[in-house]
Amino acid sequence: MKIYVSTYKKYNNGSLSGKWLDLNDYTSYEDFINACKLLHSDEKNPEFMYQDIEAQNWEKSFYSESSIDSKYWDIKPIIEDSGIDEDIIMEYVTNHVNTDDLTESDIQQAIDSFFGFYDSEEDFAIEYYTNNYPNIEDNPLFNYVDWDSVARDLSFDFDFIYTTDHKLAVFDIYR
Repeated sequence: MKIYVSTYKKYNNGSLSGKWLDLNDYTSYEDFINACKLLHSDEKNPEFMYQDIEAQNWEKSFYSESSIDSKYWDIKPIIEDSGIDEDIIMEYVTNHVNTDDLTESDIQQAIDSFFGFYDSEEDFAIEYYTNNYPNIEDNPLFNYVDWDSVARDLSFDFDFIYTTDHKLAVFDIYR
């Protein structure tokens, strides 16, 4: 996430003087604030103004014009280490948690609930049942099952989230 950092004093005096800072360059909130202070060392007590942002959707919840939530540095590594697309995790979290009170355990819960990627709800239903009932394909009625209806029933226990590349991300609601 990149943020354009200036100060309210500069803004009120008609200046847009500032600099883009990449939050990934800082290991903690304190490191970031120290960089902001160094950037605006020409002011005694700078009141930082975050005028613009380049970020993924989920990152924007940590940003406001006057503050950056320090939880960003706690949560980002957990998401990155999961290997799951950040926006997918945060969409699941947004559906199940108040993001104003987001914690690392909320993110870990989403990661633990992740079931996998599928081409469609029907593909998920078929794989789910063939994995849980190993001999089901041997049943002569297997080819007559309405897998769309089975997938619809599974949607009561699983969250289906479509990705930008039209894949289906599945989360187990009860995990």
